[in-house]
Amino acid sequence: MSDQIALRMGAVPWRPASTAESVIVLDRYDIPLLGVVHQHGSNFLFNFLDGQPQEVNMWGYANIADQELETLRGAAPEEIDDLVDQIFGTRDTTVAIATEETGLLLSAVIRPHKTRRDLITAAITELARMARAEVNAVESIREHRDSAPGIQPCPA
Repeated sequence: MSDQIALRMGAVPWRPASTAESVIVLDRYDIPLLGVVHQHGSNFLFNFLDGQPQEVNMWGYANIADQELETLRGAAPEEIDDLVDQIFGTRDTTVAIATEETGLLLSAVIRPHKTRRDLITAAITELARMARAEVNAVESIREHRDSAPGIQPCPA
């Protein structure tokens, strides 16, 4: 059992890894937007948090107990948002950016926030920091390669 979901970059957000099996879909609009997947002995709530469903979007994943799963299953539609806010507000959440073209692209673990809006704001800050660090690392390698003419790339 794990507190955080194991994502596979490139996967679709509602099936975030080959080891994640769908348990229930609670909301959908062309694609699942809210539901639960089971992975490695744990249940994880997934939720479309922000963005454009057909372009770039942000998803949240939080570990939930079996009792919370049963509460979600039995909840009236008007109760779901409050339950989801309570879940994301009380535990670390894995937040990921996805695109329609590439699937899951980048993820970070964000500590609990009182509202989903605050969670999204914290996630944007952290994911942007991580993306800049990745770009800087690639640029550093390119600069090193360009400044060392004796080094040849490996043949493909």
